[in-house]
Amino acid sequence: MALVDALETQLAPPPASQQCIVSPLWSGHGTHTGVTRQGKLAMSITYADFLQTVDDNAGEMLFTLGRGAMFRVEKSHDGVRFIPESTGKPRPLRAEEVHRYLDVFNKTQSMTTSDYKDKMQNASYVLPVIRLWIGQQPDAPLIDDGTNVIGEIDLEFSAPEGDLTVRTHRRRERSRELVRIAKQLFRNQNDGRLFCEVCGFDFGKFYDEPDFIEAHHRIPLCDVAPGAITKPSDLAMVCANCHRMLHRGSPWPTIEDLKRRVTAANSK
Repeated sequence: MALVDALETQLAPPPASQQCIVSPLWSGHGTHTGVTRQGKLAMSITYADFLQTVDDNAGEMLFTLGRGAMFRVEKSHDGVRFIPESTGKPRPLRAEEVHRYLDVFNKTQSMTTSDYKDKMQNASYVLPVIRLWIGQQPDAPLIDDGTNVIGEIDLEFSAPEGDLTVRTHRRRERSRELVRIAKQLFRNQNDGRLFCEVCGFDFGKFYDEPDFIEAHHRIPLCDVAPGAITKPSDLAMVCANCHRMLHRGSPWPTIEDLKRRVTAANSK
């Protein structure tokens, strides 16, 4: 299995003749509005979508754009408030102010804070919530790891829960924006390093590739409710070998199960 490259690296799309045409999977919150000049799918987020994302991710840690400061977001009686981890002092934003940010995003699809002008000083807080919303959509942009998540499921990836559930699982752990956030969270908690949570393998140390890692959904397939969203904290960082082993067997082993097996093998 190919290693997942840094999310910040934008790969050129394959020729049109090699691209898969996928039926829209959009459902629930948000709508598509068309295609940008760069050929990317344009997304439109409503204020209701924004508030639902805040609700769905209560307690999740996010990072501001630019400085990467940690914060949480919660609803207030007239909008939302962002709570920086460093100070704990809320930064309130009224509903009408949130609407202004959403209007700019829907028109420009921009994730650049400097594009949000005219006293819009909270773009570095609002945009991470929009990015999280994008990452949690059923048809969110996926990391290209060389596998076809909508095609035939590898026999080694089969599970009693069925192929549809497996495909959903694979989509969740390959959402570009979710994995981007999960990587940032893991780095923040581990002195800036990315390493396998099962075996401890560090791509930066062994290959001088500190951004190489894969993401695996922690929650067992049988415990994932239909329509449930994936939060950044649901994703574990794993190496390609351990990720493959996490998708073998019936049922699939958990991170803790496989870690115990690795520890036992190393102690022999």
